[in-house]
Amino acid sequence: MTKQTTRREMLKESIALAGLGVLGLPEWAFPALAQEQTLVPFTDLPETLTLERTPDRRIIDIRTINGVFTPSDQFFTTQHYGHPEIDTATYRLRVSGLVDRPLALSLADLQAMPSRELVFGFECSGNRGPVNGLSSNGLWHGVPLRAVLERAGVQPEAREFVLFGADHGEEEVEFRGRTYPVDQNYGRSLQRDQALSDEPLLAYSLNDE
Repeated sequence: MTKQTTRREMLKESIALAGLGVLGLPEWAFPALAQEQTLVPFTDLPETLTLERTPDRRIIDIRTINGVFTPSDQFFTTQHYGHPEIDTATYRLRVSGLVDRPLALSLADLQAMPSRELVFGFECSGNRGPVNGLSSNGLWHGVPLRAVLERAGVQPEAREFVLFGADHGEEEVEFRGRTYPVDQNYGRSLQRDQALSDEPLLAYSLNDE
């Protein structure tokens, strides 16, 4: 701390860095701020603004943020092919391809495996504009992807791991000058080193729900 930097200035800088964490804290946590400073909203969204929500897209109202974790019923969602309905009794996670032991794991099977917690935030690549409502942070509970892949016996030749979601829809695919309708599931892939790292989690719980 230089002679020109006062304790109050340091406090104000630390509050700026803390961001959302300041909101909702009691006055005794920052007595100098409570006595001599004014807290202003961290967003300039007008109170009259209404957010349009659809069954397939839920936008979080950042004016209502009051904690570290986004409540599960407010967590932003967006789907390419609609929101799938999952029957937890019949659900199966299937692992196939270059594995020694193809798997079809129920939700109970996954919950019986060693689990871990992960604090992780998501932001849609399309999160922009004045609303910025396509981002959320949560406490996830689930099974490491690596544990499931090791249980299946991933073979050394496997280099790319494709993960398909339950949501599906129709796409038009062009082939040799003709267009064909194709029903497909939404999917993304991970390279081998990514899939077998410590971070990927097959989550079955958000914020202990």
